[in-house]
Amino acid sequence: MTFDWERLSGRAVFITGADKNAGKTTLLNYVLGGLRSRGAAPAFLSAGYDGEEAIVRPAEDVSPELELAIREGLVVGRLPCAVAWALANRFDIRKLDVANTAEKLEIRIGQCQLGAF
Repeated sequence: MTFDWERLSGRAVFITGADKNAGKTTLLNYVLGGLRSRGAAPAFLSAGYDGEEAIVRPAEDVSPELELAIREGLVVGRLPCAVAWALANRFDIRKLDVANTAEKLEIRIGQCQLGAF
């Protein structure tokens, strides 16, 4: 595999993936080894979800106003994460409450700034 190591110089790099055993850790180790062998001292953070209890749970009650706002914010059947954040601000509720409401309505959240959905 050829790799353009100079492109990584001074950059933040994110390795993401939704599936286990997709090669994320293998790629991370390859990149870290390559950078270290070239004299770099990279900093890195690894975070994961390994079957822990789900944080997002279907809301018990859904206000008609929030449901309407969520449905009006859909893009190709999904609620963009930025719209979910804006709705949390607009309704003065937690972002998790918007996610729980979307879960209850069986609406997926997409286009997440953090890559979480």
